Parts: sequence; C-alpha cells; structure tokens
Amino acid sequence: MRCVYLFLFLVIPLISFSQKPATLSGKISGDVDEVILSYDLLDIGEGSVRREVPLNEGSFTVDLKLEQSEIVRIEAAEKVFNIYLEPASHLELNFDGGTKDGEIVFDGQLQKENYFYTLYQTVFRSELDQDFMRQTVLTTPVDMYELDLFRQRRSMEEAFHKAPDKASFSTGFNTYMKSEVKYWYYRWLISYPILQANSNVENMQVRHLPRTIEDTFSEDLLNHETAINSENYREFVYYYITYTASKAHGFIKFSDYNKSVDYKMEAAKSELTGTTFNWFLSRLFFENCEKVTTGTMIKLREQVRGGTNGDKYYPALENKCESVLAEKKAAEKAAKKNQPEETAAKNSHRKKDEKYPFRMVGLDGKPVYLSDFAGKVVYIDFWASWCGPCRKQFPYSKILHAELEDRLGKKGMKDIVLLYVSIDKTDGAWRKAIDAHQLKGLMTHSPAQWKDGAGAFFKISSIPRYMVIDKTGEVVNPNAPRPSSPETLEYLLGLISR
Repeated sequence: MRCVYLFLFLVIPLISFSQKPATLSGKISGDVDEVILSYDLLDIGEGSVRREVPLNEGSFTVDLKLEQSEIVRIEAAEKVFNIYLEPASHLELNFDGGTKDGEIVFDGQLQKENYFYTLYQTVFRSELDQDFMRQTVLTTPVDMYELDLFRQRRSMEEAFHKAPDKASFSTGFNTYMKSEVKYWYYRWLISYPILQANSNVENMQVRHLPRTIEDTFSEDLLNHETAINSENYREFVYYYITYTASKAHGFIKFSDYNKSVDYKMEAAKSELTGTTFNWFLSRLFFENCEKVTTGTMIKLREQVRGGTNGDKYYPALENKCESVLAEKKAAEKAAKKNQPEETAAKNSHRKKDEKYPFRMVGLDGKPVYLSDFAGKVVYIDFWASWCGPCRKQFPYSKILHAELEDRLGKKGMKDIVLLYVSIDKTDGAWRKAIDAHQLKGLMTHSPAQWKDGAGAFFKISSIPRYMVIDKTGEVVNPNAPRPSSPETLEYLLGLISR
C-alpha cells in the first residue's frame, strides 16, 4: 500500500487574510462513509486544515478557503491521493474508494492539470517519497548521488514539458510545477550533509559539500515568493539556511538550541527577504519554541510579527506560544520549589535518552523510553485515531498478540514488547481510541506536533508505520511488515530466538 502522508492538524484562530473558496465535489463508490480533505494554510506545520466530509449517497460538495494554489490531500477508505486546486476554482472527481489503484476521473476546471499531476505522482512515485529519498541520502556517495539527482531532474522536466495538454495548463499550475521540478533537485542536494549528520547523534561533524556542488546554489535560487506554495522550494530554503548556519559554525553540529536558532536567524537575515524571510522565521519559531529560552522565543516571535505578512503568520504562532510560555513558567516555578529533585530528574532523563532522545508518555502520564526495554525485541506501531488504514490493522494486531502468546507462553512474552506510539494531537483522542479498539500492548503518546517526539526523531512521514528494534537496541527494520502480513509472526519469533 502506498504511504499515507502525515499531516499535523492543529487548532488555530481564524486568520484574517484574504481567502477565496474553491469548490470540490465528487462521487465515490465502494464502502466509504466520508472523505477527508487536508491542506496547510501557512506551510510551516501550523495552520493545517482538516475537513471530514460525510457522503450523501456517495456524493459530496465542499468549499475550501484558499489564499493561493494548494495541494490538497484526499483520503477515502483505501484511496489516498493528492490534487491541485486554485482559489475560486471548481473541480469534480469520481473514483472507487474501495481500491488503492483504481482510476480517478476528473471534470470541471483544472481537469487537465490534475490528470497530469496524478500521472506525474505515479511515474515518479519513489522520487516523491520522502522516506525513500532520505534512505538514498544515507546510502549513496555524494558524487553518485548528485549525478543521479541531475538525471532524474531531467526526466521530470521532460515529462512536464512534453505533457500533451501543457499549452492549456493554468498559469498557476505551470508556475507550481516548474518550482516543484526545479527545487526537487536543489532541495535533496543541499539536504544531503544535514540529513547525514542528523542520522548519527554521536557524530558532531556536518559534512562540507564539494566546491563544485556548492557553486550550484546561486543567489537567484532564493526569495521567489511565487514559489512559496511549493514544498520543494520551502524545503530547499530551510536546508540552505541550515547549511549556511552550519558553515558559519565551522561545520560543527549545534549542541544548544538557542545557539542554533541565533545562527540560523543571522543566516536568514543575510540571505532572505520579504515573504520568504518571514516564512522561514515562522517555521524556525514553530519547530523550536519549546526548546529555546523564553527570551529567544519572544525575540523570534516579535520579528515574525513585524515582518512581511506578519498578520498572516503571527496569530498562529502566538496561539502556540501562549501555551508554551505557560508551561515554561510552571516548570521554572517547580524547579525553584524543589531544585535537588528537579536536577536529579533531568540527569536521569539525559541518561535514558542518550541513544533515542525523544519524548513519549504512557497511560499513567510518566515518561517512557526505549532504553526501558533493553534486551527485548520491540515491535513499534506508529498510529493515530483518525488514520483509517491504522484502524484496519488493529484486528490483525490482536491476532498477532494472541499468536505470540500461544507460541511463547507468558514467560516468553517477557522477551518482546508490542509498543503502540500514537501521534494524536490530544491525550483525549488517544485514550478514547484505545478504549474503543481494546488494544493490547504498551500504549504511549507522542503527538506529531512535538518536535522532540518519536515521529520527528524517526522522521515518520506516513502512517501506519511499523518498526522493529532488536535485543541490542538497534533499529533492524525501519519499515517492518504490518500485523496483517503472514511473515510478521515468524520474523519476530526469529529475532526473539537469537
């Protein structure tokens, strides 16, 4: 089954900037009750829109408020795909939700654009899969990697330029596709040293790209406001500034978040302008406000408010900032009240987080660490209450649990942990789903919006996702078979017997 892209769905106040609704309607066959639509208004992980639209005799019609052209994710039972929409446009679609690979029929405005976009996503499925590309980064020498990227970019360009209906594509779609193809190459090229460095927590060096590659990143690649709706453009800017900050720091990884943010802010000031600059600061704030000091957080937040489109980004960041500030004040108060115990707890936390430094909590609200399961095989299930494919695996998970108990006995079950990691935003949704599905195993919660959570640490971009850690504490299968797979039981038993 094709990976399901992960979105962070956070509740924010209504934003006052101009939006023009696009109308999306469709007819869906198969055993489907609703269609889920999602897109990101702010392109920083905050401000995502998620609409659960019930079907009326298999049909639906919905207005989506758009400020610019957007990629909208469609999820209906087994069918998951992305479409392209523009403000004030009207698109109709017809498909079978009971099958993953059935044809999608488009009608109305942007019909030709979406036929091409669907074909483009199919042809370049691997290259558009972030997990696949990250794995390629970690396993390919840089020179060979750059050559492969260049060749693939040429293939993408050729596919777009030779599209039969290209002459009738909208101006917005042409602009979007040109940015996506162009910056796909630059994004994955500039991210190479950063992704490699982040894959090894013990290595404090960031690799210096060869001069021949560095020279390809000219100034005219930056500050293209018309490309801000392109994920590849945004990721290129993000990694370019990260690389520039790392270079200024002598290619030594930052061990202090405040210092990292300061260096990135300085790099952004010297390289970025206008909307691109304020978008970058907003993302920097969103990803680090829980990690930096109150002073650094306030400074960054105020820069966003005074920048281009500050009225667009600031309300969402302010909404998040309020809760973070309250938590920080409460933590500071608790620390002053009982400094010795707090210090001991922090030292214990650092010790347990040496190898897998991420945050998750159990049903009792206490921290859970992978190091708690030393000497055991751990089968991890990343899931969420809103994920249909995740829920469909739960009955198989129960069967797998029962078969393991039958084969291993109570004593043997001490050698394996079936660990469920929910990325649900709220504690309530997580607990309600556990009760509803009567799950068996160790339940933990690590919301997707936690930048120090399990999802961020393992770079989980799609769910359901399964992972296996062996008795030595090593991740031996980052994309393990699902509970429904016939091979899962024997695979886990084989690891236990080693």
